[in-house]
Amino acid sequence: MTLQQLECFHALAKTQNITKSAEEIHVSQPALSSMLKALESELGVSLFDRKGRTIVLNNAGTEFLKSVNSIFDILGRYQQKTIMASHEKRTEIVIGAYSTESGLVSLIDKYMEMHSNVSFRIVSHQYITRVNSEDMIDFLISSNPEEHKNRPQLKLWAAQSYAIIPKSYLTGKPTISLHDLVEIPFAFCSAPNVALPRSLNICKEAGFSPDICYFADERYSVLLMLLQGNCAAIVPKEDAEVISSLSDKLAALPIEETMHLPSFTDVIISWKDSSDLSPSALDFLNYIQAEYKFNQI
Repeated sequence: MTLQQLECFHALAKTQNITKSAEEIHVSQPALSSMLKALESELGVSLFDRKGRTIVLNNAGTEFLKSVNSIFDILGRYQQKTIMASHEKRTEIVIGAYSTESGLVSLIDKYMEMHSNVSFRIVSHQYITRVNSEDMIDFLISSNPEEHKNRPQLKLWAAQSYAIIPKSYLTGKPTISLHDLVEIPFAFCSAPNVALPRSLNICKEAGFSPDICYFADERYSVLLMLLQGNCAAIVPKEDAEVISSLSDKLAALPIEETMHLPSFTDVIISWKDSSDLSPSALDFLNYIQAEYKFNQI
């Protein structure tokens, strides 16, 4: 099995068209077909169903694509890391963000001012799930304790839940209840493998189904939609303040506490075993503990 065979398969899985795939990866159509045939022979399964000139990814191909995506993610990240190491002489610290990392940005900025040889990479829930290897992540940030498994962890802060809403829905109250959001169109963000995002579950537990106008698996896409000023979202206070400052069409209000939504949710940071952390990652951990005088959970 060669990397070129995997590239051919990856291109075909994306386009499901031999002509387009061959053009994309700059090989002839016969060469592409030959490499796919060799790959399927080595795996012992067909990855596509052939229907005349049309090829369609089958179940075996769909499962194999998950592994190939992971391989290319790892290779891509390694190449980027190598480039950074050779050109910038920086040591990379990787933080996986299962929930908002906005509150950590100022802390990271202060640390980088004192350590010019360090760079930070923030990776999304989607990336962690797709690669399926948390060993590559130095730190994880999440408000869900189960996502930290048996990793050592610290409570960072208590995040307050806010609603981002179009100003046209303001009532003059300094806060907003969940049921005030019933008539407002909602934008939600969730990783592809997550059945329901936390904010959508909150609405359903409160007894109503929100009017969903936009659903995306990238936070940036949801942010762009929110900035249009026509829909709402439930986000941590830190994110709400940033988003509302970017548009004069939006307002950020704290959500009133209910049995379904406590006013504050603990945000936790966890990390790999200390023996697996780089010296820079260990130093950053010590900096966090000293800066906030945290006690380990």
